[in-house]
Amino acid sequence: MHNTSFLPHIANTKRSSHWLEIVRAIKRNKNHLAKKRGDDGCDPAQKFDCICKCLVHNVNALTLRANLDLRADETTWEHAGHGEPKSGLLCKRPKKPTTSKGGQLTVMSDVHRMRPHLHVHRHKCHHKCHKLGSPDEARMVIDKAKMMKFDGTDHTNKRKAIFEGDFHMTWDNCFSGNQIMHCATSNNVGMTMTARRDRLPKGVPSKFLQKEKVNPNDRSCAARFVDPIFLNQKRET
Repeated sequence: MHNTSFLPHIANTKRSSHWLEIVRAIKRNKNHLAKKRGDDGCDPAQKFDCICKCLVHNVNALTLRANLDLRADETTWEHAGHGEPKSGLLCKRPKKPTTSKGGQLTVMSDVHRMRPHLHVHRHKCHHKCHKLGSPDEARMVIDKAKMMKFDGTDHTNKRKAIFEGDFHMTWDNCFSGNQIMHCATSNNVGMTMTARRDRLPKGVPSKFLQKEKVNPNDRSCAARFVDPIFLNQKRET
């Protein structure tokens, strides 16, 4: 079966040195237009966000209708140089032996395609609505995705509308919590995610939940798919 996530024609056309040829001629950020640290609207990720915006823009420009089943997850990158102090963009990553610094961004794509439709960088300059960082990033993804939904109005000055109706998103336990579930239901967004033990819904008797820590092994991993516990968040009216 052909893998639609990999196109041999493009792989054979692009040379490995093509990226280096591009960056020699094109500026990858606009320092002269960037706001200074401490000013409203400062974006600590602007030095390298151009390539992310270009990728997402091109994918959405070629997309007529996106799938209404979406997935979102975080991805990390390593950094060996210096970063701006107190921006929160770079963080210590002692678990990775090859580097001591890195960053993270959240990417949303179709469930059956490697086609990113939007992204959010993790840093401390975002306007926070939730106490926890990851649920707040999920909230920003929902807010951006809502602007890409057809509503019968002119989207000339907005993000390109690629969703024909209400969409459903799948996340892992890093983004879980009551706050993001309330945000999803209030915006008529379907949400499926696993729950962290320290973010279990309040008001549910402990006898119905697994709160004890279990070391990961083949047995515990298989147990997640055998009689799992489902909790539903009703839409607020």
